Amino acid sequence: MAGPLFDACARAGVSRIKLGYWRYSEGVDYREALAGARQDLEGFAKLSGRYGVQSCCHTYSGGCLGSNCAAVRHLVQGFDPKQVGVCPDFGHMALDGDLVVHTKYEFDESIIRQVRFADKTPPRLGSTAR
Repeated sequence: MAGPLFDACARAGVSRIKLGYWRYSEGVDYREALAGARQDLEGFAKLSGRYGVQSCCHTYSGGCLGSNCAAVRHLVQGFDPKQVGVCPDFGHMALDGDLVVHTKYEFDESIIRQVRFADKTPPRLGSTAR
């Protein structure tokens, strides 16, 4: 189903596509939700390999798998970084309390392909980021 989109991106010279989002709800087994999301990512990785358009997982706040550094790492770990990358969004990460720019978290540079900052101001950002 996503093949025509990846094909169109490849023909238009678009090298990356931002993926989103796998919802996570209270009461759902995290491991099962993660396994389902990774199964979906396997399909995207195959499309990336076929069309040369990298699939990038965007970190998004709220009830989404991959909403912070550790969680997005669980999603992409083990995939070929040429096929699956990460698009960390520091604004959304801050909304979820993951101020990655002020912590000791380190990303594997081979997986980062885009960086974003959500255009929403997190509540109490000034006092939290100090």
